[in-house]
Amino acid sequence: MPGDNGKLKTTYQIGQKGSEVHFVLESATVAARYPLADKNLTAGSKERLLVLTFTVQNPLKTEQRFSFSSLQFTAVSPDDKNFENRADIYDPVRKTPITQTLKPAQKVRACAVFPIYADGPVAKLIVKRGNSRVLRYDLTAGTTKMTSAFSKDGITLGDEAPGVVKTPVEFGALDVEVQEVVKVDSVGPFKPTSDQDMYAVTVKFTNSMLKEEFIGFQYYKPVLTDVNGETMDWGSRLVSPSSGKDIAQAIAPGEFVRGQYLFWAAKGSIPDRLKLTSTAGRTLIIKF
Repeated sequence: MPGDNGKLKTTYQIGQKGSEVHFVLESATVAARYPLADKNLTAGSKERLLVLTFTVQNPLKTEQRFSFSSLQFTAVSPDDKNFENRADIYDPVRKTPITQTLKPAQKVRACAVFPIYADGPVAKLIVKRGNSRVLRYDLTAGTTKMTSAFSKDGITLGDEAPGVVKTPVEFGALDVEVQEVVKVDSVGPFKPTSDQDMYAVTVKFTNSMLKEEFIGFQYYKPVLTDVNGETMDWGSRLVSPSSGKDIAQAIAPGEFVRGQYLFWAAKGSIPDRLKLTSTAGRTLIIKF
């Protein structure tokens, strides 16, 4: 495709004659998740999110419609796979979708957030308006890094991360804090048999996003192993520490839920390590 090499914070005119706009790519950031007013965006398996913040100005003497279809953003991976923005564009402050009419000389600031490949720099971004010449950006040196336990360099989003007891980790849409593992005599109706010990792993789930998020046993799979490397039995439940009732509920923004995963093992077993795996396939590993 014919086009030009673009630079951050530089104004370009793109679009066919009669529909052109002035475009400035202000910043590019990679992230594991991003809060929006209408949804909580999280990176799936083998993905990370690319957040592009930009401005568009109407240079014409007539009004122009501006929405998610006004510009096409495509990140190209090193193996030449295309990752396109297929969702709304958003107000970067209000986090709401943008669909509006641009009056002559009017400028709007917006952001696009979409999943791309998980590894390495963003070396090729293509910005297109209609069938006109494209802009190509090499963001290798210009990408703002993420802060995530699953990223060692702030660029690549990995599949595993080490965790520490009583330390929250951004894990999917929730902040997950493994608070303790203790041997218990009972939790609600649950008790060990005479030849077993029962352990409760207490986890605090906090919603730091803008939209409610759900929690139940199916959202994170725990695996608890003892000092001999043997796996303890999990009853496929996440229960209330006070009542032992199953937890399956929404967590409002700014709120939290504390739950317990219950495990059974032979008497005398000593917990050593917890692996907590999300539905996206990422695993938090905590050694006790």
